[in-house]
Amino acid sequence: MAGTTKLYYIWNFFEKIQPAGFVDYWLRAANYVKTNKDYISTQLHRNLNPDGAFKYVNHAAFDGLTFEGFQQSKPSEAWIRMMKDSTSADNVAYPGGYTEIATNTGKPLAPWLPKDDKGIFIITSFKAADENDAKLQETFEKDWMESSGANFILRKAPKDLGISHLGLYKKFTKRPGLLYVLRAELEGVGEDSEAARSFLSQLKAFKFPDYFELVDTDLHRADPENIIFPDAGKKDLPEGYSYKP
Repeated sequence: MAGTTKLYYIWNFFEKIQPAGFVDYWLRAANYVKTNKDYISTQLHRNLNPDGAFKYVNHAAFDGLTFEGFQQSKPSEAWIRMMKDSTSADNVAYPGGYTEIATNTGKPLAPWLPKDDKGIFIITSFKAADENDAKLQETFEKDWMESSGANFILRKAPKDLGISHLGLYKKFTKRPGLLYVLRAELEGVGEDSEAARSFLSQLKAFKFPDYFELVDTDLHRADPENIIFPDAGKKDLPEGYSYKP
């Protein structure tokens, strides 16, 4: 399990996006979010499958809970105004606040960044019909390495894909969405890798637990120009955390 010192994360899965200008919209929102005092970084992951369920996935890290996306109360007027200015009715997204609850190494991974500019990841999301089902959560978390497909990835992926780190995230905010997220980096290849696509097809055939309403897994790239830090530069992270495993 990850260490006791916690960072906090926003995962946001964009199912539908405006036909043009989505990245510009995201950048306007990111430039607002990076002014938050707890902000560490954000990474916009582009789905390499044009027919994938989620066109983009955003992953942002914070060292506190002051950001509006974590709050259960009414957001600030500035946040409401920014969202009205930059949001399109064409966007359908599933945002939530998460913590990293487990890793395959037993040490914290997030807010880990791509090893290099090729930067592709397997991102798997898990939707539960009832997010308050404590038995489901207990069952899954007790056996997460097997049930999430993590062991399958580590054992079955070709060595030249360079997969060695996996992190599991759990949503703690109340808005319904995707209860768990699994993220694994492919350090040995880029987005044109046929080996990565071939392995992904095997992973998609993996028998995930039927107590989940939906499990989605795809290859994503964190494009270097869409990885954003505070204007002052990278923050010093708490003990035990690093930007790259």
